[in-house]
Amino acid sequence: MTCNLTINFLNDQTIYCPGQVLSGNVFLTKLGIFLIVLDNHPTNFICLGCVTIEIMETSQFSGLRLTVNGLAICKFRDSHDESFFRRDTTFTGEERFINDSVYLFGTSRGDSKEFKPGTHKYQFSYRISHTIPSSVKAKHGKIRYNVEANLQTSWEFDVYARRSFTIIRFEDLSFRFDLMLPTSEEIVTSFCCWSCKTKPITMRVKLPFTGYVPEQSIRLNILIDNRCGFDVYRTVISLKKKFTFISQQPSIRVWQEHKTLVKNIIDGAKNGRDTKILGIIEIPPFTLPTNDDISKVVKISYNVQVSLDVVGFISKPKISIPIIIGSKPLKFGITQF
Repeated sequence: MTCNLTINFLNDQTIYCPGQVLSGNVFLTKLGIFLIVLDNHPTNFICLGCVTIEIMETSQFSGLRLTVNGLAICKFRDSHDESFFRRDTTFTGEERFINDSVYLFGTSRGDSKEFKPGTHKYQFSYRISHTIPSSVKAKHGKIRYNVEANLQTSWEFDVYARRSFTIIRFEDLSFRFDLMLPTSEEIVTSFCCWSCKTKPITMRVKLPFTGYVPEQSIRLNILIDNRCGFDVYRTVISLKKKFTFISQQPSIRVWQEHKTLVKNIIDGAKNGRDTKILGIIEIPPFTLPTNDDISKVVKISYNVQVSLDVVGFISKPKISIPIIIGSKPLKFGITQF
């Protein structure tokens, strides 16, 4: 005999916040399907549900185990010098946040139990820790969560099913006073042309604060003092997302992956002039909160980058300012400047 095993979430909810209780239904039919369903109507972060077993004929089962997993993994290749050649090495890292199991009926050593045809229900719930990071998927690593069901049968091999769900952390920035302060960065650059060197071009970028939430606008005050002898034909402002992956095997190694979320092109600066420019970047909706201190294997950070394209030169003066992205905005109104 065969038994197909399938996991579904009640009302198709697959996104949760830390602190919620993961609950649902499991449906089992011999020679049929096996479903895990999660409630879509949490009360005080509690999702209610149950396991429902529908049996078409008298059957023997020794246990039904439900496992909730949360895992961060990374994998990348890096090269290093070894004697007279370069060698590529694969680096991996793993960190487990959740690995809890419960038997909905039976035990790991229990005898088989006979089930009569009909419907059998078992309630279950699981509270998700407040300390776990958001789900992440990138080229060289991921943070993933899933529910796995294991039906232990007496008449064939055990049957498994797995269904992923998404965690999105809620980060309250309303009392992060350190993020309410303005910040600025400055860079002075000269360009080389053969044996000559141009006069400097100075760029200063100011932010009114450094804590933001999705769909909020970032206002940048940019001051360019251009004395280099060439025009700046455009200024490029962008919001960058940085993934940092930290391996454990065969040794500790750091690998970074960058992604541009928003890119805007604004005015440049004529030679010999001081130019003030206001740049605005809107953070995309559903941008994940900053995760730079929760996971030891996969980290997420953001920065605002301003670069200048100068006529006749490939190199670009560039400033990057780190920002924090959360879920609830800063509490106190900050005057834009």
